[in-house]
Amino acid sequence: MDYFFEIHKGIPREGPGDAHSTRKAWEMCTDLPEKPKILDIGCGPGMQSFDLLSISNGWIIGLDTHFPFLLDCRKKSILNQKFNSFYSINASMHHMPFAEYGFDVIWCEGAIYNMGFQKGLYTFHPLLKTGGYMAVTEISWIADNPPSEISNYWEKEYPGINTVEDNLKSVTSAGFELIGHFILPESSWFDNYYNPLFERIIALQNKYQDEPEFQSCAAETIQEIEMFQKYSKWYGYVFYIMRLIRN
Repeated sequence: MDYFFEIHKGIPREGPGDAHSTRKAWEMCTDLPEKPKILDIGCGPGMQSFDLLSISNGWIIGLDTHFPFLLDCRKKSILNQKFNSFYSINASMHHMPFAEYGFDVIWCEGAIYNMGFQKGLYTFHPLLKTGGYMAVTEISWIADNPPSEISNYWEKEYPGINTVEDNLKSVTSAGFELIGHFILPESSWFDNYYNPLFERIIALQNKYQDEPEFQSCAAETIQEIEMFQKYSKWYGYVFYIMRLIRN
């Protein structure tokens, strides 16, 4: 039993985000084709994918390693009559089966950390057409001098966490023109992510009360929620929107 996915099963999103922020980032991507080709890397259950479909008039490939998420996406595509606009690929961002220069837009909300921000930018770079856009969210330090409890926590959980300023330097060093960036609101952490996660844990407690591995996974998730409740002043998810201009 993979208790991580048991806890995450059926929740709307697999990371902080919201429809307003997705739209705000999308509106920074101008001069796109009438039907842009979009790759959503680490699409999860696809909430942002279908937000994009509703505003882009494009078609989307959603890529994820967890096949049940892709089944959720396919059900949504049928329910929303978008089955001709959404396609899914069960693959890793480390080994993506696409030709170079194939996409007008690459989207990645809450997933680039699996590779690391800078490495992700370099890895995704070849898949974009010249003049194409990339929009990613990345957990970032948003204030100086975080307390030791939260800095130690992230040093353990994600040593690659960086400041906004350093991430902006990574954008330009990877060959992109920065279009804009903004911090996601605190509500985007709770409304479709942390609150449903917590409710899911409560619902599963009796079922797995004698399973130490479940209890450990649940405790880690609750600790993550509590860390954000205490220290959201110092870190958050930041949307980075950039454009690729090849020489």
